[in-house]
Amino acid sequence: MLYDVATFIRTQQVKQKLTGPWITFGGALAAWSRQWFPELILGAVGSSGPLLAKNDFYEYLEVVEDVINRQSDKCFERTADAFNSLHKLSQDPEGRAVIQHKFVLWPEWNSDSNETIDPLDMNEVFSALYGMYQGTVQYNDVGWQDVANLCSFFEDDKYEDNGHDPSYSDDELADTQALLLGVLWTWQTCNEFGYYKTTDYGDGIFGTPVPINFFIIMCERVFGLGMDDIEKGISKSNYQYGGRNRFNTTNVVLPNGDADPWHALSILERGDLDESVVPIVIKGTSHCADMYGETKSDPPQLIQARKTILDNIQKWLASNPSPTAESLSSTTEATAILETKTTGVTKANTQTSKGTSTVSPTTSVASTPVSLIITFLLSLSSFAI
Repeated sequence: MLYDVATFIRTQQVKQKLTGPWITFGGALAAWSRQWFPELILGAVGSSGPLLAKNDFYEYLEVVEDVINRQSDKCFERTADAFNSLHKLSQDPEGRAVIQHKFVLWPEWNSDSNETIDPLDMNEVFSALYGMYQGTVQYNDVGWQDVANLCSFFEDDKYEDNGHDPSYSDDELADTQALLLGVLWTWQTCNEFGYYKTTDYGDGIFGTPVPINFFIIMCERVFGLGMDDIEKGISKSNYQYGGRNRFNTTNVVLPNGDADPWHALSILERGDLDESVVPIVIKGTSHCADMYGETKSDPPQLIQARKTILDNIQKWLASNPSPTAESLSSTTEATAILETKTTGVTKANTQTSKGTSTVSPTTSVASTPVSLIITFLLSLSSFAI
C-alpha cells in the first residue's frame, strides 16, 4: 500500500509537473510513508496512528472503560451490572428467549431446552453490544456529548420497554460500499495488523465474552488464515515499519487523544527518537480530533495541538531545499496534501472500519435500534436473577 502512495506521488509529479514538497496526512500509513520514502515525502502528520501491530488488542476496551468511568460512576457501574445480567441470561433457554425477544436475533435463538448455542453466536452478540460503546467512545465529540448521550440512559433512568421497533428493517442497513470497506479492513487485520478488540484483559465491565479465538476463527473461515499466519503477518509488519521501538524517521508529528482507544498502540513520548518527531497527547479528545474543523467548543489543549502541527509543517517547509526558485514563490503552490488514512473511511462509516473487524456475523443484532438496546441494558442493570 505504501508503494501505491509513492507511485501516486511520482505520477502526479510527471503529469502535473509538480516540483514542490509533499506532506502526508492521516494515521499510521502517513507516518510510515515518510519513513519509507523520505526522498518523496518531506513530512507527515500521523493522527491517531497505531504504529504497533498487535493481535490481541485488549487495551482498546480498557480505554473504553476508562472513558465511561470518567463520564460517571453510575454509567460505569450500571453498564457492568447490565452485561453481567446479560451473561447470566445467556446461560439458559429461558434467559436466551428474553434476549431473542428484545434483539430479534437472526438466526433465531429459540427456547428449546435441548438447543445448544454456537459459542461463536454468543461471541458475536456480545461483541455487537459492546461495539456500541466502542464506536461512541472512539468518535466522541470534543464536548463529550456522544458519551454523555449514551450514558444518559443509565444516569437518568430513561428506560421505557416498547419492544422491537417494526419500522426499523434490515433493508435500511444495506450499504454495499460500507460492507466492501469492512471486508478490505478485515483482510488487512488478518494479514498484517491484528488489532482485535477482545475482552481478554480481565473481568471488566463487559465481562469476558469475546476471546481472541473468535477473531482467529473469522480469519480462518474468510481468508483461510490461522493463528500462526496472523502472528507471522503481524511480526512482518512490525519488522517492516518498526513498531514503537524501532520507528526511525524524521519530520513526523504524532497527535493522539488520551480518550481515543487507538492511542494505546501509538508513540506517546519522543524518547530516543529524532527531535523532529513530535508526539502530542491531547487530553480528553478522541480519534483524529485534530483533523476535524475548528469549533467554538474546542478545548485549549486541542487548539494548542493544531498550532503545534502547523508550526512543525511550516518548519519543514522553511528548511526544505527546493529544486527551483519558482517553487519557493508560494508555500501554497509548493505543497500538496495526500491523505493516507489507514481505513479510508469517514466518521459515518466507523462500524465498517476501526469500529469493528467482524465480517458476516453469525448472529445479527443490527436490526435493533441503538436506543432500544441501551434501554434494555439499563433494565438489566437492576435485573433480579
